[in-house]
Amino acid sequence: MRAADIVAQLAGRLPLLTDAFTEQVTISAISAAGTTVSVTTSADHGLTTGKLVYMLGVDHPIPIATFTRSGTVGTITTSADHDLTLPIAATVVTAGAVEGTFNGTHTTINVVNRRTITVVMADSGATAATGTPLLLDAASIYQRYGGLVEITAVPASDEFEYELAAGLSEDPYPAAGSGIVVKRGPRVASSVSVGRAQEGYTKQTTATRMWAFVVLGDATVSPSRGATTDAAYHGHRGGQSWNQTVVQPFSVYLAIPCSERVSASMARDAAQEMFPIFCRALVGHPLDSQLDNGADFPVYFKRHGFADYTGPVYWHEFEFEMISQLTDADTVGPDDDVAFRDAALTLSLDLGGTGTIEADVDLDDVPL
Repeated sequence: MRAADIVAQLAGRLPLLTDAFTEQVTISAISAAGTTVSVTTSADHGLTTGKLVYMLGVDHPIPIATFTRSGTVGTITTSADHDLTLPIAATVVTAGAVEGTFNGTHTTINVVNRRTITVVMADSGATAATGTPLLLDAASIYQRYGGLVEITAVPASDEFEYELAAGLSEDPYPAAGSGIVVKRGPRVASSVSVGRAQEGYTKQTTATRMWAFVVLGDATVSPSRGATTDAAYHGHRGGQSWNQTVVQPFSVYLAIPCSERVSASMARDAAQEMFPIFCRALVGHPLDSQLDNGADFPVYFKRHGFADYTGPVYWHEFEFEMISQLTDADTVGPDDDVAFRDAALTLSLDLGGTGTIEADVDLDDVPL
């Protein structure tokens, strides 16, 4: 497990769940040309090339071929595959139709297939949508303009660009930028210890905002409950498969600016409110163990509580852990380069005499 992987997971999830670790910049326009997305902000953004930002509210729309209504049932047929399923897609969002009744949020009746959805509509008004209706927030997460992106160019103080893995079939929505925001940051980093994190935090010029620091704990082997020794592993014999359970703990230290010089109770409450947010950002997500089994096991929550109070800053620790398996592929293994050529057997007879039975076996396919 690497601290960098945990930081990346938090940086990609926290902006969806809270504004505590980012600052927002509003967007006035967005467009795409091939794999390059160009963004214009409503004010100077203060960003530089290589910085990570989170694009929120921008969509890769799916064109609707037909949107009709029969009674209270609306049927949407898209011209490209959507990525919606029930029961996750309890509602769908549409826009771009001339008739207002066909725009907005609709309760889903059924996702018939990858291009057909039925929804609840009012039994009045037009029976077919005109204009250029679009299905929003329905594309695959691998085919979107939003999310965590890296700035690749800054043509002006109110402009920046980023790259997509592949060009998308439709322009960003909404093109005018209404409702789209850029979340700068996120303020998530890693440190070798909480002490070093505290030193780094006090040097920040923006010490009025929350920071999260990831600190890896010491990996240990989970001992067998039936072992009669304190050894890390007991009972392995030649010819058996190697199997050790490795426990890798890590902590996320939350730094909360605090003006309460005595109690810090409000900061403690703020940390408690962050508990479900950190769980939704980490728990259940598999991280790469760096062992042969890779990312087979998810992150678990362990505990959280007070860590330190330095006066201006309250520190709170959220502790998590992940297990992994150390198997044959992670060990030295047998010496496969030594050929097993011959077998020699000597069998002593315990029948009151001193005789023996000897056998020499040549294991070559064609004996010498």
